[in-house]
Amino acid sequence: MLTSKFLIYGLVDPRDGQLRYVGKTEGSLRVRLNHHVHRALRQRTNTYKGAWVRSVLRDGLRPDIVELEACPGHDDLVEAEQWHIAYWRSLGCRLTNLTAGGEGAVGYRHTQETRARISKAKLGVPHTEAWKLSRRELSPITEAEIVREYEKGFSCAHLAPRFGMGSGGIRKVLMRHGVVVRSSNEQRWLTRKLQQEKRC
Repeated sequence: MLTSKFLIYGLVDPRDGQLRYVGKTEGSLRVRLNHHVHRALRQRTNTYKGAWVRSVLRDGLRPDIVELEACPGHDDLVEAEQWHIAYWRSLGCRLTNLTAGGEGAVGYRHTQETRARISKAKLGVPHTEAWKLSRRELSPITEAEIVREYEKGFSCAHLAPRFGMGSGGIRKVLMRHGVVVRSSNEQRWLTRKLQQEKRC
């Protein structure tokens, strides 16, 4: 089983069980939930999410927080957050996220000075081999093998290094083939089952 502090989580409305927000954290889910509640109460943010959290609190409840996926590292965390936001929105979830996820806000404009600093920092920094491999064209045979291995019970995180890709790249292959990606709980159960079968 993958143990990780890099988590994708969801905030769920306890009144109707609907997923309303997707986020990422490198710490405790309980602390992250407290942070959301504190910001909604103290800062009175006029965001869609802040208004929703306050409406839950007014009914004498708190949002539920659930783990959606555990990731092996920070880079996977960023990509997984973007994937989950797109995925749950495609299923019709009314998410309160203002952006598509990742490291920054969509539509936010850096100052001229900040843009110059970012450009300077990026000069001469080549893409890693993993980045290149995660975006390479895969043959139909390789894609079919990824789907076959995933359907056997192997996780995206397990398959990623085997095929020289990020876990987000594995997810994209599965989505192209109409495969529904398992939840973290389902994956943990399957991983345990695979480990038991190996021991037998």
